[in-house]
Amino acid sequence: MADINGVSLQAGSSPTVHYTITYTKSRPNNSQMTYNFTISAALGSSGSFIHNGYALLCTMTVNGSSSQVRIKTVDGDNWDGTTPRLRYVSVTCPSTTGNTTQGVRFRVVSDGRLTLTSGVIDNSNYTVLSSPLLTTACGVPTSCSVSPILSEGDVTLSWSG
Repeated sequence: MADINGVSLQAGSSPTVHYTITYTKSRPNNSQMTYNFTISAALGSSGSFIHNGYALLCTMTVNGSSSQVRIKTVDGDNWDGTTPRLRYVSVTCPSTTGNTTQGVRFRVVSDGRLTLTSGVIDNSNYTVLSSPLLTTACGVPTSCSVSPILSEGDVTLSWSG
């Protein structure tokens, strides 16, 4: 499967909604990855609109972890024309292997008072790529001491730093 970064998808008709998905990533530790998604959503033609009563909610899922962002609210959010609206959502998920692909699910549902087919999509055909594992810095000891009490065959050595 291909990486979802830069992928464009279209959903529904009358009007069609065009989505473009990009992401950046970071590894907070060696057991997790964080993916920061930007979703650009645009109506298919200049005369298109989605007005009151309709709503769209997006869910991004990676390796069993999900986060949501609203594409359109039900009231007071008239969507007109082809100017993209940008939405941002971050997903932190389990990841213990570096440079590995993980499946990503991009899902947008209609959850307003009125049913909407425009913009509704459920796609699991793409992946994201994990970052390399973090390296652990180990330095040489800065001091070393031997226990003053010695018995035959036993020596206690300790160090710090």
